[in-house]
Amino acid sequence: MNNPLKHHLGKKTLLACIISLASVSYANATTHSQNLTQYPPKALLAQITAPVTGELYKTKLTAEQQQIADQAKLEKKNGWWHVGIKGNAFDRGFQYGYLIAPDFKLAWKDSWSMTYLTTGVPYSSWQKAALEQTKDKIPTELRQEMEGIAKGLNAAGLHVTLADIITWNDMIELTGYWWPSVGMHNYTKWVDPGLINASAFPAPYTKAEMDSNNIGLSKNSANIEGAKGNCSAFIATGKATDNKGIVIGHETFNDFWSGQFSNVILDITPDKGYKMAFQTAPGMIESGTDFWETGAGLAVVETTLANVMDWKAGGIPEFIRVREASQYANNIDSWIKLEEKGNNGATPIHG
Repeated sequence: MNNPLKHHLGKKTLLACIISLASVSYANATTHSQNLTQYPPKALLAQITAPVTGELYKTKLTAEQQQIADQAKLEKKNGWWHVGIKGNAFDRGFQYGYLIAPDFKLAWKDSWSMTYLTTGVPYSSWQKAALEQTKDKIPTELRQEMEGIAKGLNAAGLHVTLADIITWNDMIELTGYWWPSVGMHNYTKWVDPGLINASAFPAPYTKAEMDSNNIGLSKNSANIEGAKGNCSAFIATGKATDNKGIVIGHETFNDFWSGQFSNVILDITPDKGYKMAFQTAPGMIESGTDFWETGAGLAVVETTLANVMDWKAGGIPEFIRVREASQYANNIDSWIKLEEKGNNGATPIHG
């Protein structure tokens, strides 16, 4: 296929564009840095970085740990981390955590720093909410896998706890559903007001956007604005495709700061259930970008419905439901049944 840019932009033009952009970025950074203070504040940054301090791979694994780790594989290619893990829940979690530690360390620090920047909520509050909302809803198998991830990260040289891994996996739901619909309306229960930054809490839509697009408030609460759509997907088969096969596509609309960390292709061969492969962020046990393939022959994607806010506290988080469905469903109907079990309304529509 011809590249239209090739005919309009020569090497010199592209180089000039790159230099210009770099110059503007440097000038802006130089100007603004003169007015910046430490942000996040030192105490909160220390709280964020505490789990990921330490030098990596300086301590030799025990014989037992090495035997577990040797079952896994890692290939780095063009910025992607292709991770293959297998075995029982703890072993595959350990393999995952041990191999992914460098990528996890970077993603963790930057993600929680930006989450504080955009919400004003410190990491300790997110962890408190995750443990209250999610800890008791995690099935034994997935809890063991998450414990393995924490142990693997520790063996690599970090100081990550099970509570950290629970919070990490719950991040999307907490920031996208729980905080806008529950947390921010009773924030003093979760956040010391003295720790909140100066920025206003972000809403899914601004008032101007709601007025111009005729978007009403959620029917469930006068205080909750409708949810934005973050993903789009399609599936075609039968007469809609050339060979009556399956064509599937998915787009994830994330901020760049968060989307760049979904650079892991995780291939899991569990001792129970079906094999799975999906795109994810390091240390997460489900996709997050909502693109899966399973050994049962299922291809799974997600479409977020805009202006829908049926999320409710007390249900089972989506990352648990979609992971169990993808691991244990043997057909579309059983996948839907497992996904809807304890449904709390988060990311509700899959294909």
